Amino acid sequence: LRVVGRRGRRTPELQRAIRDLGLTERVELLDAVDTAQLDHLMDRSLALISSSWMEGFDYPVLEAMAQGIPCLISDIPVHRELYRDAALLFDLQDSGEDLAESLEDLMRDQLLWSELSTLGIDKAYEFSLERQQQAILDVIDEFSSRG
Repeated sequence: LRVVGRRGRRTPELQRAIRDLGLTERVELLDAVDTAQLDHLMDRSLALISSSWMEGFDYPVLEAMAQGIPCLISDIPVHRELYRDAALLFDLQDSGEDLAESLEDLMRDQLLWSELSTLGIDKAYEFSLERQQQAILDVIDEFSSRG
């Protein structure tokens, strides 16, 4: 397991838990990675897990989807709104059981993995820069034509 993100106030607690559970050889905490490292990590990943309590757009989810990496994401409003049809959502309030079950399903079911990979690629296309630019131009054209 690789956890990527800047360290925060709960990092020492996470480090202690990793140590206490004897997982130091299996869990890696990475502050930040460059694009080449990120691509390498994504190529070797089963899934991206986003366990956020609060998010804006959550670009890492979209980046993973664009590379065909299935996503397991917390069941929060922004994730439901943007990604529910292309990812597995899990409850943050249940001590990890829902996440563990979703991860086991993904590991056991190759068809589920492939389906989420394809749905994620399609979702990423919906948010491509070209489509976003065209949507902005369409709005500008609409207001311009109202004169």
